[in-house]
Amino acid sequence: SIIDGVGWKWWCWSRSMPIPQSYCNAFNPSNASLPQDIMRPKLIEFYNTSNIILQGFTAQNSPNWNIHPFACQDIIIRNVTVLAPREVGNTDGINPDSCTN
Repeated sequence: SIIDGVGWKWWCWSRSMPIPQSYCNAFNPSNASLPQDIMRPKLIEFYNTSNIILQGFTAQNSPNWNIHPFACQDIIIRNVTVLAPREVGNTDGINPDSCTN
């Protein structure tokens, strides 16, 4: 299974990202815009959750971090592939934050 965050819209919209215009033209030919008052979302985020198992999928093209468990307990992540273009910054793979086990 693939979970695709369609991050290219966000990467091209954010002028701070070093994305070549040709890349944006190829993936966002209509120059679709996004709301100006929201931040780039994370692809998968859990908050204060217990007994999480993530396995057997690919997470790709997240606008921001790919997998972000925050203040969670007892997490298992296995056989997960994370894909993000090297040119795009801040698309970290797995960022456990204030978690245990």
